[in-house]
Order: sequence, then structure tokens, then C-alpha cells
Amino acid sequence: GGCGKTSLAEMLLFNAGTTTRMGAIEEGTTSLDYEPEETRRRGSVQPACATYMWNKNRHFLLDIPGDGNFTGDMECLLKGVDSVVFVLDAVDGVRPLAKKFWSMVRQAGLPVMIVINKLDRDRADFQMTFDGLSALGIRPVALQLPIRQGETFLGVADVLSGKAHMFKPDGSTAEAEIPAGLADDVSLLRDITVENIAESDEILMEKYLEEGSLPLEDLHDGLRAGVIKGELIPVLTCSALENKGGAALLDAIEALLPSPLDRPAFEGEGGASRTADPEGPVACFVFKTLADPFVGKLSFIKVLSGRMTATSNAVNARTGQPERLGKTLTVCGKKQTDTPEIAAGDIGAVAKLATAKTGDTLCDPARVVALPAPVYPISSYRMAVKVAKKGDEGKVGSALARLIEEDPAIRFVVDPETKQQIISGLGTQHLEVALAKLKNKFGVEITLENPRVPYRESIRKSCKAQGRHKKQTGG
Repeated sequence: GGCGKTSLAEMLLFNAGTTTRMGAIEEGTTSLDYEPEETRRRGSVQPACATYMWNKNRHFLLDIPGDGNFTGDMECLLKGVDSVVFVLDAVDGVRPLAKKFWSMVRQAGLPVMIVINKLDRDRADFQMTFDGLSALGIRPVALQLPIRQGETFLGVADVLSGKAHMFKPDGSTAEAEIPAGLADDVSLLRDITVENIAESDEILMEKYLEEGSLPLEDLHDGLRAGVIKGELIPVLTCSALENKGGAALLDAIEALLPSPLDRPAFEGEGGASRTADPEGPVACFVFKTLADPFVGKLSFIKVLSGRMTATSNAVNARTGQPERLGKTLTVCGKKQTDTPEIAAGDIGAVAKLATAKTGDTLCDPARVVALPAPVYPISSYRMAVKVAKKGDEGKVGSALARLIEEDPAIRFVVDPETKQQIISGLGTQHLEVALAKLKNKFGVEITLENPRVPYRESIRKSCKAQGRHKKQTGG
């Protein structure tokens, strides 16, 4: 949290031409933080999706919150993507929560690229952050070194090519020679990087031992293969706020991270699997559900195979019931665009699914596949619900049911002993945002209070007693 993921996404969308200007978190003008609570808090509280074109290829981007209060559905979200750009802060380095998220990413088995952001800040320290990566239990491969003069981020030194790329005022770069004071560091780092790439592939290792060096083309091919296998973790640098490093990052994402065709098959329950084949049987995974005030229930899907259209014949693998699909959409923040189909590998959205919820798989009735059901964290922060306005009592249950569809980490029960309605979440902020959504989206206003404790009594020992009861009647 606070490492600049949304700002970095804004930079990528701007450099790719999807947006005409870069939004700012402080001004509440970003494309991906569009919820009122996100604008007020200046941080993401729910994932946001975007689509952009780069080198005539379509890319899908998912901006995931970094605050532990809003990551209850992280397991589902990671099933909806093919790789991860893991963002760290050059000022604070590797923080404890980063270790937790790193373990979740590695458990999901996804290829990863690390980006060290905020190199424009006064106390930015690339070396400290880079050395701290050892706490994550990895051996990173540095592809860039920042070029700074005082506190100014001037450019980056490309470790493999041995060239410097100096930033212009508009964020573009001009090639130059690496500054003399940085040349030795780049040369040493290049030797280490080449060895790491060679060690990830036996053929490259033999060639490296025989010739003592590797051509740039072999290094790029070996690096991509190592990243896809999960053995190499490339590290890049940028300043998202100043739009420095966006084009290089877009190139690296396309060159090093896998396309859907490069990833292994999706493994379902009972041994069933799906490869990302556009001509295969239809299957998609619902990784997020949102309550949209205009289109109603909006389900974000990752198409595993085949092509999803409004007329696709699909069943819900969890319930076995047929699912009637609404219109298919591509999404960029809050902007939704009708599209005739969503093909294998794509991320899109479907409106008004009747029974599907987050974690469900929709598939061809003749070739059923179901991805394993997600496990959500235990919601341990409990508060009692009190309706703020008389007459809204009947609305609370249905509004909370829709909210839980959107965020399965929220729980809502009626305590059988105290008869109180109890809502639970991952923390104070989690429930505060839930209350704000209930008010803004569903028009239901509730307040929270400490739940009553159901005290119990039991007989400890036997005893005898005698008493007299007097009762007077009449006057």
C-alpha cells in the first residue's frame, strides 16, 4: 500500500495512448480510483481493470489494492491474471506487508516483475530497496540502474545494452553514454546478470562457458524463458508521478511477461484442465463481482478458453444450472464498452448474471471444468448493526447480501443469543468503506456499535435455603 501502483497504472495507460492525460491521486482524477471512497481516502479500496494497446498487442491490466483491509479476495484476483508487476517504494523499501503479498503471488505460481517506484523522492534509495529483496527469498536480476543527480531522477542505465536513457521533460528518453561514476557499477552488475540468466538454462550455460559471453539476443530469450518459468525476477525502476520510465516498462512487460498462450493449462477439480485456446470449449472464471448503479450486477471474468459472447451456452460449474449471459463488455476504469466477444486470455465483464458469484467457473455443458473454490481470510473484526433511519430495517438484509457478493470477505449474521445483527470484516477501515458503499450504492444508512456479550450462568454447587413470601390483598 502507498507504493504508487495506481499512479504507475496511470503512467502506463497514458504512455499507451489509452488516456489523454495522467490523473493524480491527490486530485482524485485517476482513471482507476473512481469510487467516492477511493477519492476521499486517496487510495484504492477495490480492484480496477483497464485495457490498452502496445505494439499492436492488446494488454489487460488489473490494479489491486495494497491495503490489507481490502485484499480479502486476493486469491481470486490472482487467478484472473497471467503475471504480476510487484511495485515497491524506493523510500521505504521492502515492508512487512510486502512479504505477505509476495508469498501469495509465489503460491499462485505466477511470473513476476519487480518495479521500484518513487525514485524522484528526496530519500529514495535504490540500493537499499534492491538489497532488501533478499528478505523475499529471491535472487533478483537488475535490468536498470537509476541515474540521479542530487535528488533529481535523470535517467536509467540499461544493464544489458550498456547504454543510458536520459529523460526528457515529456517523459520520453534520449540515448546517451553511461556517466563515468556509474560505469563500473553497471559493468559489475552486467556480469552478475549474465551469469544469472545463463544459469537458468543449460544450453545457455554451456555456450557461456565455451565463449565467455552471450549475445544480446540470447540474453533476452533466456531472460524471458527464465521469467516465465519463475526462476528469474527482473527489476526495473521508474517514477510514476513524473512519468519517467513508462515506455521502458511497457516494453519490458510485453517482452518478458507471458501471453496467455505461454502459460500452463488451468487445472480444475477432478483432473479437468483448460488451455488458453480461442477455438476450444467455452470456459471462464469469475474473479470479481461489482454492484454497478447503472447496469446492476457486473461480473469480471477471465476467459480460460473459447470465445464468450452474449449467446454462449454456459452452465455454472458450482450449481450445474445454465447461466444466461448478458452483454459482454471491455472495461477501462468506470468506462464500459460493448464488445461482441471476449476470447481466450482476455479479461472482460458480463452484466446481470443470475446465479454466478465470485469464484465460480462458467463453462460448456459438454466439457465442464471448475477451478478450485477460493479460500477467504477469517473476518475477525465484529460490530453490531443499527439502522440509522426508521423504516429501513427491511432493506438492510438485501443491501448487505449485494455487498457481500461484491466483497466475500464481509460476513453478516444474526446472533441467536443476543438477536443482534452482526457484520464482520478484516478491520476498521474495511467496515467503514462497507458502510459508505451501503449508503452511496444502495441508499441504506446504518451505524455500528459494540456487540453485546451473551453472559452465561451455571450451577457451581448444591445448597439449601429457606424463605417466606408474604402477600397482602385488599386495602
